[in-house]
Amino acid sequence: MSPNRDALLTLVCAVVALVFLAPEEGVAQGLPIPEKAASNEKGALKNEKGWLGVSLKTVAEADAKVLGYDHPLVTIDSIFDNSPAHSSGLKATDCFLKLDEVEIKSVRQLVKTVTGHSPGDKIVLTMLRGKKTFTVPIILALRPDRITMMKDSYLNKPAPALEVKSPRDGKAMSLADHSGKVLLVDFWATWCGPCRRAMPHLNDLSKRHAKDGLVVIGVTDEEKATITEFMGKNSISYALGLDEGRKVHKDYMITALPTLFVIDHEGVVREIIIGGGKKQMGKLDATIERLLKDRNASKR
Repeated sequence: MSPNRDALLTLVCAVVALVFLAPEEGVAQGLPIPEKAASNEKGALKNEKGWLGVSLKTVAEADAKVLGYDHPLVTIDSIFDNSPAHSSGLKATDCFLKLDEVEIKSVRQLVKTVTGHSPGDKIVLTMLRGKKTFTVPIILALRPDRITMMKDSYLNKPAPALEVKSPRDGKAMSLADHSGKVLLVDFWATWCGPCRRAMPHLNDLSKRHAKDGLVVIGVTDEEKATITEFMGKNSISYALGLDEGRKVHKDYMITALPTLFVIDHEGVVREIIIGGGKKQMGKLDATIERLLKDRNASKR
């Protein structure tokens, strides 16, 4: 198999890991059985995939050899709040050595093994943290939907740091530049139809509420030339930022477009909206107006 194909498989597996390994507070290390599943008791969850609550990446073979291993190691890239991994005390950068005494050698193998189990199943992981190994039993959970995972991770918590570059002059833009303002961060792309349809509404929000303390930033991972051409053909009244390397997309757990984060004047995420339809825009308007009212009341 070619190196490029290996890299592609690793990337695909990492995305799968984000979805399937990536909840209301759980009992012990798992989650309560949902009401619709509880009526059929154990049988209801056997058709569901087990969920650990992590995203994964691979430690390079050369780095693994320094640690004493002759194969690449799978490590935790990030952990979802309230997930089995989170409640079990696992941490980002912990490496997987074994699952139920079977040695783990790839992201693909780990994803396949975990999702081959059902919610409520118990597994035992052997992990590496620094130079120390440890074992931890974990009860796998039922994977929540994407918006639930995002809200558990971000809602009513300080927004992650965000730094992007202006496609006009390459200057860095960050949330810190707009301290004290209400921020709307729109993750979008030129090829995304719902994103383009939402843009006139975001333009209008930006124009109407700039004087009230609203800042809108559109974040994309596309190339500068693509965005520059798009800006030349479309009137956009708010700032656009390039997320080179997709770090911000990763930090904000973006898997669908458009995804909009609404951040209050104290830097706390107060709403997450996926989609650009009429219903979503109505919810966005109500949230923006409420947060601007709270911001301006606090300044009196």
